[in-house]
Amino acid sequence: MHDTTTELLIELGAIILGLGILGRLAGRIGFSPIPLYLLAGLAFGKGGFLPLNASEEFVATGAEIGVILLLL
Repeated sequence: MHDTTTELLIELGAIILGLGILGRLAGRIGFSPIPLYLLAGLAFGKGGFLPLNASEEFVATGAEIGVILLLL
């Protein structure tokens, strides 16, 4: 159990760090970070270059909650 929890936390930390770096990069270039976030989603999602297996279910649930909140 500790191995999967550790993997999940490491993957989520890497995702948050990577998105933060992409946001700063977009700010320096002078455009919205949203397109870079979408490209990161394509790269790390299902069928991407580096799929994140340990956090897949957690991220999918978070994405569904995010869509519901956007629709409210």
